[in-house]
Amino acid sequence: MTVLGWLIALLVNLALAGLMAAVVRQLLGAQVGWPRSVFVSYVALVAFIPVTVWMAREVGFLDGGDQLKIPVLLLIGLLVLAFAWALVLCTAVVVILEALLPTGSIPSVLSWPALIAKAWRRMVRYRKLAWIVTRSGFSGALQQGPRSERFDAALVRTLDEAGPSFVKLGQLLSTRPDVIPPSTATALSKLQSSALPVPTSEIVTVLERAWGRDPHQVLGRLDPTPLGAASIAQVHAARTTDGRDVVVKVRRPTAAHLVTVDSDIMLRFARTANRRFGWASEIGFEELTVGLVKVMNEELDYGIEAFNTKVGRRLTANVPELVVPEVDQELSTDEVLVMDLIEGVPVPQAVDDMTPERREELAHALLEWVIRGVLVEGFFHADLHPGNILVTPEHQLGILDFGAVGLIDQETRKLLAGLIGAILEDDAVVATTALQMIFDLPADVDSRALKRDLGRLLARVHASGETDSTLFSDLVQLLRGHRIGVPGDIAGAFRTLGAVEDTLKALVPGNSLVEGARSAMPGVLAALASPTRAVKRAGVEALVVGSVAKRIPDRVERITDALAAGEFNVNTRPLADVGERRWLRRMLDDALSVIFAAVLAVVAVNLATSHGGAMLTEQLSLAQLGAAVLGLIAMVLALRVLVRVFSRRAAVDTD
Repeated sequence: MTVLGWLIALLVNLALAGLMAAVVRQLLGAQVGWPRSVFVSYVALVAFIPVTVWMAREVGFLDGGDQLKIPVLLLIGLLVLAFAWALVLCTAVVVILEALLPTGSIPSVLSWPALIAKAWRRMVRYRKLAWIVTRSGFSGALQQGPRSERFDAALVRTLDEAGPSFVKLGQLLSTRPDVIPPSTATALSKLQSSALPVPTSEIVTVLERAWGRDPHQVLGRLDPTPLGAASIAQVHAARTTDGRDVVVKVRRPTAAHLVTVDSDIMLRFARTANRRFGWASEIGFEELTVGLVKVMNEELDYGIEAFNTKVGRRLTANVPELVVPEVDQELSTDEVLVMDLIEGVPVPQAVDDMTPERREELAHALLEWVIRGVLVEGFFHADLHPGNILVTPEHQLGILDFGAVGLIDQETRKLLAGLIGAILEDDAVVATTALQMIFDLPADVDSRALKRDLGRLLARVHASGETDSTLFSDLVQLLRGHRIGVPGDIAGAFRTLGAVEDTLKALVPGNSLVEGARSAMPGVLAALASPTRAVKRAGVEALVVGSVAKRIPDRVERITDALAAGEFNVNTRPLADVGERRWLRRMLDDALSVIFAAVLAVVAVNLATSHGGAMLTEQLSLAQLGAAVLGLIAMVLALRVLVRVFSRRAAVDTD
C-alpha cells in the first residue's frame, strides 16, 4: 500500500473511531473524555477484523480454508452482534479508565509544556528550600510544632532565608494570634521584608508598559535611589511634569512570578503538614495558609490598594489631625500606584517639636479614627504599625500603606461595640453574651466556664490598673483555650488596636490604649445610635416590613375562616423541590437498571451453560446466541450505573 493509501486508511479509521466514541458516550449517558473514548475505539476497530475472524473459526462459521459455512444473512446478524459487543467492551474499558483516572484529572496535551516548565521551576525551588529547611534546623522542629522551644527561632530563620514571598507570608501569619501562639506571632512580627533594589532602568520599563508611553512624558524627575525596596514593591520619589511631588510604588518585575511559584509550594506544604503533623491539623494550617496566600496575591494588585487608599482618604476628610495621600487615578494601574508625597518623620523623632496639647490632640484623633473605622464604618487600616504613621511639618499624622485593610459587617460591628464596651466597664455577663453572638462557638462549649474565665481576666486587668493592649491578646488566647475560632477581620481589628498603642505612647508617654478607648467610646456609641442613622435604617426596614404587613390581614382571615368551618389542616409536600425529585428519579432509575442487569445476567448465564436445543453450527446453539444478546444488554445497563455513581462521587468530592 502506498503512503497515500496508508494516510487515507488512517483518516477513515479515525473518523470511524470518532463515531464509535460518540456511541460509547451515548451508551454511558455521561460526559466522559473524548480523547480516551476515541483512543479506545480506534484500538477496537484495528483489532475487530482479526479477532472476529478468529472467533468465527472457533464457533464453526468458517472452515479450515476460511470458507463460509452459514447463510449470509445470519452472518450479517452475527457480525452486528459482534460489533455491538466490541462497543460494549470499549465502553467497559472507558469505564475502568474513568474509575482510575477521572476525566479532567489529567491535563490536556496542549497544557503539558507549560506544566512541565512550572514543575521544573518548582523542583529547582524545592531543592533550594529543602537545603534552607535542613540548615536552619526547622526540619527537626516541624514534628513538635509550636510546642518545641526551638520552633519559633528556626521558623524565623527559615522564612528569612527562603526569600521575600516567605517573609511576607510570615508577616501575614504574625497578624493571626488567634490561631498561632503569642510567642510565634511575636517572633514572626520581627521579620523585615527588605530586598536589594532593582535597577532604575527596570522600573522605567515597568512604567512604560503600565502607562503605554515614555515615562519621561509623565515624570519630570524620578529619584534613582528608592525610598524603600521590599519583596513585592519598590518605592521612588518623583515629580510630575506639571510640578507635583509624588510617590511612585512599582511592582517589582519578578514579583508576580516569584509569588506564583512560592504560593504553589506553600499550599502543597500546608496540605502535607495537615496530614502529617497533629499541630497543623489542630490550628487548621491548610485553611490558614490558603487565606494568607490569597491576601498575598491580592497585594500584587495595586488597583485594590488604590481603592483602599481612596476610602481611607474619604474617612479622614473630617479629621483635620490626620492626612492620607491622594491617589492619582489616571497614572495608577494594577502594577503601579502613584500618590501625592507626604513629607514627614516617624513619630518618635517629632514629639519634641510639638506641644503637649498638640500631642494629646493627635493621640485622641488617631485612636478615635481607628475605633470608628472598626465599629462604625466597618473599614479599618489593618497594618497600622509605627512605620506607616508619619508626622508632617504641619504637625498632622500621615497615614500610609493601605495595602491591608479589614472589613466588618454592620451586625458584627454593633456586637463588637457591645463587647468592647462591656470589657471597658468590667461586665463579664454582657461581654460573654456578645462573644456568643459574634463568634462560632463549638456545640460543646461550656458557657459557664467561658463566663467565669472572662470575668477573671477582666477582674485581673482592672484590678492591676495595667489596661493596655495586652488585654486583646489575652482575650484571643482565652478564646483559643475554649476552641472558639476568631474570624480574620476581627483578629485584625484587635491587632490594629494593639499596634496603634505604640504610636499613642510615643505621642503621650504613659498613655493607655484602654483608657483612651474608654474616653472615645461615648462618641462612637453616639455615632452608632445617631438619629439620622437610625431613621435611614428604619426607613429601609419599613419598606420590607410594610410589604409583609400588607399580606397579614388576608392570611389571618383565611386561617380564622378555616378554623371556624373546621377545615383547617396542614398539608406537607414531600419532594416538593425539583432537585429532590430529580435525585429520587435518578436513584430509582439506577436501582431498576441494576435489578434488570442482574436478572438478564442470570438468564444469560443459564442459557450459555444449557445443553441441547436448536444448533446454528456444530459449536454454537441458539440458546448461546440469546445469552450473548442478553449479556450485552446487562453489560450496558451495569456500565451506565457505574459511570453515574463515579460522576456523583466526583461531584461530592469537588463540593
